[in-house]
Amino acid sequence: MHRVRRTEGGQRSRRTQSRPDHRHEGQPPHVLLVRGSARVEIVDGVPEDYLKASRKLVGEQGMAAFEEQVRTLYDQMARIVLTPDWAKVLDFETRAPEFVHQLAAAKGLGPPS
Repeated sequence: MHRVRRTEGGQRSRRTQSRPDHRHEGQPPHVLLVRGSARVEIVDGVPEDYLKASRKLVGEQGMAAFEEQVRTLYDQMARIVLTPDWAKVLDFETRAPEFVHQLAAAKGLGPPS
């Protein structure tokens, strides 16, 4: 589990600064929490859902070459199937965490925008 840590002034901690691969600037700050059961299925070839999800990162222009490469590389893949009993999205774009509200109140500031 990775935690984003910021100082009171909003600066990233030294630990986070030293791991630039964990900076996700420009991506919506959403967290999906899921509780339930999981199972692993070994499937022959490359699952279509893997290719569909990869399309978002690879893009249309590179997809044909990517698909050919993964189909050549993998004879089998593992698919993790989650059956959620409970799920929650933490959406920090539309609401701030409680500790931010508490910090703002302690400093006499209004709610964060």
